[in-house]
Order: sequence, then structure tokens, then C-alpha cells
Amino acid sequence: MSKLTLISLSTAAKQYGLSKRRLLYAIEAGKLKAYNLSQGAMRPRWYVTDDDVVKFLEDQSTFVVKRH
Repeated sequence: MSKLTLISLSTAAKQYGLSKRRLLYAIEAGKLKAYNLSQGAMRPRWYVTDDDVVKFLEDQSTFVVKRH
């Protein structure tokens, strides 16, 4: 089984030139897979994988995202 590499929404937003809010909307709409690592805290701490962000962006547009 392969290990997931998770990044925070802030990191993903900076890396892909998006707003954190856009990523949150995508998570809430079920368009972006995310993992809540808050461990029972009141506020969720969302993390995503690079692959899931790329898939989300490709599904939202007609261009292919270049990886860094």
C-alpha cells in the first residue's frame, strides 16, 4: 500500500495559484477529495493530495495542469 502525502489547503492554494476559499468550496461541493485531520476539534483542518488537486483542476477546465 502506498503512503499518501498530504498538504495543507494553504500550501495547495499557493502551489496552484488558487484561493483557499475556492478549495474549501470544492471540498464542500464534493468536487475535491480532502482529509480532515482536526482530531475532534471544532474547526476542520483540511488536507489534500497533489494528485487530487490536479484532478480537480483538470475536471474544472480544458487544460492540463503542469506539475512542479
